[in-house]
Order: sequence, then structure tokens, then C-alpha cells
Amino acid sequence: MRSFTIAVLGVLALLSPAAPASADFADTFDGPAIDAAKWETSHATTGMRWCADSAVTHAEGAGHWIDTGAGEQCVGQGAQPPIGTAAIANGALSLKGDGDWTFPFLYSKGNPIPNEDFSLSVRLRFDVQNKPAPWGSWFAVTAWEPTFAPNSAYGKDNVLRIVGDSSFSHIQLLDAGGAARWAIPEPWLWHTYRLERVDGQYSVYFDDDPEPVIGPVAVTGPAPTRLFMGNPVFTWWSPAPWADMDVDDLSVEGLGGGPPPPPPPDGDGDGVPDSTDNCPSTPNAGQQDADHDGQGDACEPPPPPPPPADGDGDGVPDSTDNCPSTPNAGQQDADHDGQGDACEPPPPPPPPPSDVDGDGVPDSADNCITAPNSGQQDADGDGQGDACDAQPNGPADEQIEDLLDLVEQLEAAGGNIGGGIQSKLENAIKALEDGRTDKACSALAQAASAVEGQRGKKLSDADADELLLGIARARAEIGC
Repeated sequence: MRSFTIAVLGVLALLSPAAPASADFADTFDGPAIDAAKWETSHATTGMRWCADSAVTHAEGAGHWIDTGAGEQCVGQGAQPPIGTAAIANGALSLKGDGDWTFPFLYSKGNPIPNEDFSLSVRLRFDVQNKPAPWGSWFAVTAWEPTFAPNSAYGKDNVLRIVGDSSFSHIQLLDAGGAARWAIPEPWLWHTYRLERVDGQYSVYFDDDPEPVIGPVAVTGPAPTRLFMGNPVFTWWSPAPWADMDVDDLSVEGLGGGPPPPPPPDGDGDGVPDSTDNCPSTPNAGQQDADHDGQGDACEPPPPPPPPADGDGDGVPDSTDNCPSTPNAGQQDADHDGQGDACEPPPPPPPPPSDVDGDGVPDSADNCITAPNSGQQDADGDGQGDACDAQPNGPADEQIEDLLDLVEQLEAAGGNIGGGIQSKLENAIKALEDGRTDKACSALAQAASAVEGQRGKKLSDADADELLLGIARARAEIGC
């Protein structure tokens, strides 16, 4: 058994021997049995085990707990307690697997981590040299709580995780994205690991190295509340040997300091505590108080305004009176024009309806005001009558859309007419949408050439003439 020496902060202290100090939590594992006052052992070699939904995220992902002592199974597999062994041997805690689907584990009772800066030291070794052990065992400083509720994976919320397995024995600090990892050299030998939280930063030290192997790293996530040893995962996807582990000389000591006290309440965020702020709900860092009444100028109620002007004495201020020179306390306004009925001039008689082109349709409803068209014909439905519509069949983009519809009808009746006619018409519409009439004209000219190229092949003369007539009208509309 190697005695534990608390490391004192600072390089000089790290390079010189430090006097032994009492710890807030310590276990040298020298007794005849595991100290049940410090460690929860009811699930050490029986009881609850973690059944993950996925082999990839077995320690951190979704899943549920099963009770092996009650014979519950994980994905069709079970384990017969006792599961390995957890015992004191040769002055150390020894956790050993027995080749089953799962491994012993135990965790601290209560919270051994002080609510201040602290130093945690532990000696560990992992048996990954004498046998292949792809399933690792852990020592963790964690915020995991043993509720054994669904999706309460034991691998979440770790501050420190020390893992021994034959593939990658390593130290991991924090679980959040970008977690820092460091490979452990010769993990089968006894090594001392030390975690320190100082001034809002975590650091991990290895053996006698005065420099941290990981850190300092800013404190994030929940504060640790448990110490955790072993591995309760149920490897339903593949049974395999486990990395046995030994634990010794564990201690946790508070270093003082810790998180600063919370600032006093400052509801308006002006830097002045509410208890002394003369305007606690209104920012006023300068605390100006011209009349020295204890209430800051920033939140001082303004003096009452003078009574508003009321020229006609009807009790309605001129600023809102719809008849400021005529008394009308009720403010009636039948036509809702903003001028009260009391001062509204009588409306003039309505003029006869205008009909400039004399076609019998009033100008207000005539779709060609200056061109007689009593029938009001409007072939393209654009609101402008055919009699005065330069393009009665619609603007250019509508005419091109009509041409595309005609192409689709022809192809539906007789198959692909070829020549890229459809794509050239679509290019013309796209050019019009982009405001490029020059490109639209070019695309329509190409479409006309393509139609001529298919005349007598895929197009009859009548169909070709109808398409060319539509293209010509669209080009005229654009002004090509």
C-alpha cells in the first residue's frame, strides 16, 4: 500500500514533498471488506445492469436498466449472479469479471465531492496485458445519479473517466463535444491519477508529472456528485473478457475557493444592486436624482400636463375633436370621414355617369373607355377589352405558356416532337422573368427555327403554322 500525499497547488509545491493532510473523503481499502458506509454494494455482483438500445452508444445512449437478480434479460440474454467478484484483496479493491455478459460495479454513497475547488487522487491498474479485454472497466467522477430510470445511462455527465481495455486505455476529461482524451501508458501497472478543479478549470495529472496531461479545461456541465467504479453495461451484442481492475489510495480534499458568490440582484442590469438602486426597474447607472426625493430621475413620474385646449367647450380636446369649432360632445360621424356630422357640409348631388366613347357602358365599368365596345369582349381576361387591347391574347409570358400547353397537347397525341422546342420556350419565359428581353427574343427565334425543322416530320403544316403564329405574337409583344 502506497501512502497518499496531497499535492499542493503551484510548481514549487509539486516539486517538493507535501505533508500528509486529512481528506474530506478517503478510502485506503485496508479493511477486511468493502466499507459499506462509503460504497453502495447492493448491485456490485447482482442487481441492476444497463441494457443499451445500441452497441455503438452503449454507455451514453438510450436504453433501460434490468434486474439480473430477478432474472430479467437484455435482448434475450441473461446473467446468473454472482457477476464476477468485488472484494478487498492485498490491501486494494479488486473488481474481476467472470466472462459473463456484464461486470461488477459500485458507486459512492452520498456526494463525496466538496462544493469548492478540490483535489482527487486515486491509484489504479487494469489487467489488459495478460488477456485480451475489449470490454473496459472504469473509474469515473460523475454527475450520474442511480435512479435506474429508463434512458438514465450511466455514461452521461462524466467529469473524469479513466478506462482500461485492450483496445484503448485512456483518460477522458468531460463528456461534452470535443472531450479531451489521453492514452494511458502501461495501464497494467499501478499509476496515480489526480483530478483538480481550481479557479473554474479542471486539470488531470499522471503519476509524479508536475504538468497536467489534460487541461486546464474550463468547467462545464453539471457538478460531479458520485464516484463510480466497474462497468454495469450488459454487452448483449458480444460477450467477451473484461478488463479486471484494482483500486487503492482514493482521497478527495477540498481546496477552498470554489465558485464565487452570486452577484446581488440587479433587475435592470445597470450595475447598481436593487437594494441601493433608486430606480430598480429602470437602468440608470449614474443614479441622478435632481429633486433628492430618493427616486431617480430616470423613473421619476413626469409632472401632470396642462389641460388640453377645447375651443368649442364641448369637453372634447381640440386635438381629437372632429368638429373643433362646433360643439358636439357625442362626436357623431355617420360617414366615418373624420369630420363630425355637426360640421359636415351637405354632400353635392352625384354627377351623371361618364361615358366618353358613348357605347352605353359607363366609364367606371367600361373595359375600353375610349373605344366603343358595348359587348365588352375580353378574350384574354386581363381586364382590357379586345377593342383596345394591343395583345388580346395576353402578354408575352402568357402567350408562351399557351404555346407550351400546345406542345404538351401535340406530344400527348403523337409523341415527342423533338427539336428542343419545349426547352427553348421555357428558356424564353426564364429570360423574361430575369428581365432579359434580348435573351427571350433569341430563345423564341431558336424555337421558331426548331418548329421549321420539325415541319413535315413530327409536325404537320397546320400545327407548325399555329406554333409559328404564337411565337410571332410573343415576339411582337416583347418588341423583338
